[in-house]
Amino acid sequence: MTKHVSLVSTAAGEVNPTFRIGIEMTSEKPAFSCFGIKNCDTMKKAMSWLTENGFAYEFIDYKKTGIAAAHLPDWNARAGWDKLLNTRGLMWKKLSDDERAAVDEQKPSS
Repeated sequence: MTKHVSLVSTAAGEVNPTFRIGIEMTSEKPAFSCFGIKNCDTMKKAMSWLTENGFAYEFIDYKKTGIAAAHLPDWNARAGWDKLLNTRGLMWKKLSDDERAAVDEQKPSS
């Protein structure tokens, strides 16, 4: 059985069709990996929804484990670097206007 999911990508709840995926539900193993920050309210809602709707997934808290650099080119191609940049987090808010303006695809914030 395949379930299709559209992952919400904005605070306004708009669906980004780039992230519409079909998940084959034939195995007891996690069907996909879900990357996020465990204490993020949006991630809590997403994980709750996935569990309630019977999706098997592996959650990877990239705040604790980091992100494998090998994933970034694919994610950037699928969503764009600006979608990968967390502009709602505390670290972004602590940057000066000049530091924020200097962030682009070639020079991400460190």
